[in-house]
Amino acid sequence: MKCYSGWSYHPYAPLTERRNVPVIVRLAPSEDGIRYEFIDGADTGGHTVELGTLSGAVLRTETAESFSGELRGLAPDAEYTLTVRASDGRSSLCRRFRTGFVPGTVVNYLHPEDPAYAFSGSFLCSPSVVRLPSGALLCSMDLFGHATPQNLELLFRSDDEGQSWRYVSDLMPCFWGRLFVHREKLYMLGVSNEYGDVLIGRSDDEGRTWGTPTVLVRGSACTSERGCHRAPMAVLSHGGRLWTSLEYGAWGKRRFSVGALSVPEDADLTDAAAWRVTDFAEIDPEWVGLAPDGFAAAIEGNMVTGPDGGLYELLRCCAGKALLFRYDADDPDAAPVYVRTVDFPMAHSKFEILRKPDGTYLAVGNRLPLRNILSVYASRDLISWDFVRDIENREEMDEKKTAFQYPTAFLEGNSLILVSRTAFNGAANFHDSNFTTFYKVLL
Repeated sequence: MKCYSGWSYHPYAPLTERRNVPVIVRLAPSEDGIRYEFIDGADTGGHTVELGTLSGAVLRTETAESFSGELRGLAPDAEYTLTVRASDGRSSLCRRFRTGFVPGTVVNYLHPEDPAYAFSGSFLCSPSVVRLPSGALLCSMDLFGHATPQNLELLFRSDDEGQSWRYVSDLMPCFWGRLFVHREKLYMLGVSNEYGDVLIGRSDDEGRTWGTPTVLVRGSACTSERGCHRAPMAVLSHGGRLWTSLEYGAWGKRRFSVGALSVPEDADLTDAAAWRVTDFAEIDPEWVGLAPDGFAAAIEGNMVTGPDGGLYELLRCCAGKALLFRYDADDPDAAPVYVRTVDFPMAHSKFEILRKPDGTYLAVGNRLPLRNILSVYASRDLISWDFVRDIENREEMDEKKTAFQYPTAFLEGNSLILVSRTAFNGAANFHDSNFTTFYKVLL
């Protein structure tokens, strides 16, 4: 087997797994069917798609006319399996899925008991979406789990404004990845795994292939030790530099420090020497009313240009409380300075802040108290926030099994385009999501 130093795979497989077999790379259940897509690098001719039961019985076998298709006429809210078989006897893994209604448009699905990505994780997480220079949409998501490596990113593309999606590539290692376009070039900024190294890579063919990523910051790569932490947070252009948030910490150590990464806009973004990381600020628990020995985790910060033109970061902290920090845009090494605590209705989960051309700020996230409501709030000053509308509200559903969380979004005119880490119709729980879903809504 030839060694390889690139970042992208089509798809990735652990070294000891079977190769040259069909691989199902996308599933998208509906109320009475399943859309599927597969790859066969050793294609020798025809394929069949086999629908089965959990007990192993074969319910239906159909000829695959292409490498993607749809099975309809299935029972709603039912469990099935799907297997692709090549004419020469090679077969894919048996993939499991559940039919049923899902809000939004399904980008990708993973049943909580499907072992297809067990080498990285069992749940879809950390979605990101970007408009490509060609006009297409590209969406990413990672695979997380409990006591798993958490180091695989999946990429999917839509050429019809999010109505349908197709597989593009895998990135390994990559976690908490954020896609962004800068000067007509596509980049991915992520972490090698939870608390691991911060990585950046570029694709010159809109996500199909990626070269070897550049390491920007070394982390611990260990869940029990402090290291690099972030989410798919936005990359902000401010004062001639690109800025994005970065925390250093670990849940197990009950400590996160607040900082940021930046690079000149005209630099080679894949040159580590061009980047700077700020010093880090420590959190005072008293800022949110905790005792001096309390734990306040300020994480997943949004870098924003403030109403006064300064550079700020608003971070989730605890229920109803976010922390606002100011940065010195002229000194990319200086630690951020605490400004104030903000009463914020989305501070219990990751949120995304967008700025409209008129200076209004929009925040997209989960309003209190749970994650089964996805909402939009507006502000003129980053301090006072007013409710605008709900994008999804499923208060009537079990809050322990339902969520529309960790949105990544951008604005195009009056349209809000976003992807959600969605737990619905058979998720393990609200946190351990089984869908990535897409929305395009008018504000």
